[in-house]
Amino acid sequence: MNVVFVGKPSARGHILISMRELIQERNPINVMNVRKPLARVHTLINIGKSILGRNYVNIINVRKP
Repeated sequence: MNVVFVGKPSARGHILISMRELIQERNPINVMNVRKPLARVHTLINIGKSILGRNYVNIINVRKP
């Protein structure tokens, strides 16, 4: 799973984690952009290289109106 951008401001700070070479699964997911304004900051996790699988799903932009 690759989380590139999470546009969801929060009240608390979160950590960026890169686990790209650690996990083996069958359905990796790439998340490019998620936007939902909040009062706190969320964690971005990059595990794209760590997941080995067959069915890759790429999510480029998710926006809640």
